[in-house]
Amino acid sequence: MEYKDFSDEDIQKSLISFKNFLQWTRQFKFEPIEIEPHLVSEEHEFGGTPDVRAFVMDERCLVDWKTGKIYEDVFVQLAGYDILCQENYPDEPNDGGFHVLRIPKNEDVPSFHHSHWKVLPNEAYIAVYSARDLRDCQRVLKKLL
Repeated sequence: MEYKDFSDEDIQKSLISFKNFLQWTRQFKFEPIEIEPHLVSEEHEFGGTPDVRAFVMDERCLVDWKTGKIYEDVFVQLAGYDILCQENYPDEPNDGGFHVLRIPKNEDVPSFHHSHWKVLPNEAYIAVYSARDLRDCQRVLKKLL
């Protein structure tokens, strides 16, 4: 794709987002380890693609980037990614927790919103395992049709 494929408004919004992201990277000493790794859990039979594994303030973390509103299901998403990372990188513990960075597309809102949790609530992991269990139940029930 080329610039000519985008409107001036879209280009301006993307430049604003990028500027806000650069500000955050400097402030929080962001150093990516791996961007969008495609991970699979053989044990739990699901996969996912975290936005980035990184060092933030010198601690290994999972970072998720959002451009819109952040909803409560972000905890479930992060828990799923955490499970995947634990299985795929057993010797690289996530010692710094979880960061969600909301990078707005326009200047009408603050330059960024940063949330950080050292640990996730247990309910987030319960939700991941419940979704897996529901999938397994549906597989059995589908065979009965």
